[in-house]
Amino acid sequence: MHHDRLCLQFFLVVHLILGVPELLLGVWIAHPTASSGLLNDWHDHIFRVTRSPLVHFLVTIPMSKYDLSVADRYRSMVSELFSRGGRLPIGDHYFLRTWDQRTAGECVQAVIEVEDAEAPGVLDVVNGVARENGFEADVRETPPAEVPSPLWNVGFAGISFDRVSKALYRDASPLASEFAGAARESVGGAYRLALRLMAEHDKATLVGSEQRGVSPLGFGDLLSTRLLSFRSHYEGMAARVRDRESFEGRCEKYYEDFGHYARGLVSSCMESENPTDDPHMRQWALNISGTTKPLREEVREGRIVNVGLTLDDLNRDRETLLSPAGFHAFGADSEAFQYLMNSDPDFMAFRIQAGLLYSCLHTIGFSLPERFVLCYILGRANEDVSGKSANELQERLMSVAEGMYARTDPAREGQWS
Repeated sequence: MHHDRLCLQFFLVVHLILGVPELLLGVWIAHPTASSGLLNDWHDHIFRVTRSPLVHFLVTIPMSKYDLSVADRYRSMVSELFSRGGRLPIGDHYFLRTWDQRTAGECVQAVIEVEDAEAPGVLDVVNGVARENGFEADVRETPPAEVPSPLWNVGFAGISFDRVSKALYRDASPLASEFAGAARESVGGAYRLALRLMAEHDKATLVGSEQRGVSPLGFGDLLSTRLLSFRSHYEGMAARVRDRESFEGRCEKYYEDFGHYARGLVSSCMESENPTDDPHMRQWALNISGTTKPLREEVREGRIVNVGLTLDDLNRDRETLLSPAGFHAFGADSEAFQYLMNSDPDFMAFRIQAGLLYSCLHTIGFSLPERFVLCYILGRANEDVSGKSANELQERLMSVAEGMYARTDPAREGQWS
């Protein structure tokens, strides 16, 4: 933070020299604790004055289906290209593993910004590393405004969402490449890495949450309601599988192997809000905690909006209506709970952060089935450490929802006390 403030002072001086309008300076002054990704937007504005022309490339690399070697080859490729000390020159790069919006095919998308003179060599490196790992890269010069949002499928939109989502991924991408490289060591090591990342991530989202000033719950109890999101994510998948009993049985076997480790993570995170000593995990946590306030304000000001489908949306044109069932039936008739889930700016910031986490787990190289297994492990560990069932944790979350909802109308104050 001290480093960021020094950089901020320097940037302000340079902006004044260059004659940048006061409006831009006001943005800096109003958000001195903005995440490094947002700071980089203005950092680039300054130094591009003296750099040679820049070109932006969108790299698309299709991922093979039904090939067990894909995960390792993919991790090798992205760690070689994008990790610190990787083969790409320093620039404004990020990458993610996603789905092509046009074809629905799974792919890697990378955005690479380089000086014009460096472009031929950089393209040779990208194509060469892709081929060395058994992939083919489609590289096209693409204006930044035409690059798809990396979080296009997380249920949010708005006039600033594209810019913000790209800034989030610019921060996440270097760490994701380091995690991808580390995940190659062993399957067990990869799962422990993912579980730790998930736990530290959720803890970091709570550090600057407004819930802490509203709810009487302590940090650990509040964190249990955040970790409940992993149970929710798992339940959403489990409700759609044909043989839930078999699916859950496989997840339980993984819990036998990793439950002890996961319970230790949950206990540690509940005991202290301070980030871990591991340098990469610590940087991830600091990045995430630094985004909570900026994201919340973007939502509060209407620049980012929730466009995820609700049950009412799904039922709008149906003759036979769907009804909430099982885990997700909870709170369906509660104004307070629905406000928290779909409108509260602080919780919307958490939902965007959760979308980033799930996207990055895929970007690190974990498949969708692996992601749901990991959610089961951490969700169940949360219940075991808390000594509460999932339904009891939902009741705890309801109390948080009622407190946050009461703030929207003074007449509701004390209604649920």
